[in-house]
Amino acid sequence: MGNILTYTVGEPMPDPAPAHMAPDAPVVRANTDFLDIHLYSAQYQQDRVMWQTDGAQLGLFVQDQVPYLLVHFPNHQVTFDCPFNIRRVSENIRTIWIKSDQSTVGLILASYPTNCFYGMQRVGVNWATELRRIAQLTMDAYPTADAVERQQRLIEARFSTAQMWQQQYQR
Repeated sequence: MGNILTYTVGEPMPDPAPAHMAPDAPVVRANTDFLDIHLYSAQYQQDRVMWQTDGAQLGLFVQDQVPYLLVHFPNHQVTFDCPFNIRRVSENIRTIWIKSDQSTVGLILASYPTNCFYGMQRVGVNWATELRRIAQLTMDAYPTADAVERQQRLIEARFSTAQMWQQQYQR
């Protein structure tokens, strides 16, 4: 089990935000417990209501051995995709993550650009083993993180988030 982090609403997150983060861009972070998806929201007050009142549904979309995590808030009709680049995960975490049997995703809402915490949901998924298998295929198919990201741009030009949701992995 990973380190226990404490989050306080309205206070800065314990981990720094990515250096080149865009507003409303989700960031997937693998950890020893499984995954966290951080949404750095420019409209965090409205999104906080959604986080508090709408249970998120999660999905997995895979194209060309590249996985995307999908987050859907059905009552608010909001869906966003989160590209997952296993090549951006440190080798230490990656080694533990690949062998783990954990399957809970933490959805974390933070304000953009201040990186202050505003909400969290924890959602269990039934496709964790499949994501780990796909991550291994990603490692085999793409030698670098940049190669994965080039493929992600091609995929994102071909598929909208709605199409990804419709064609997600079914277990």
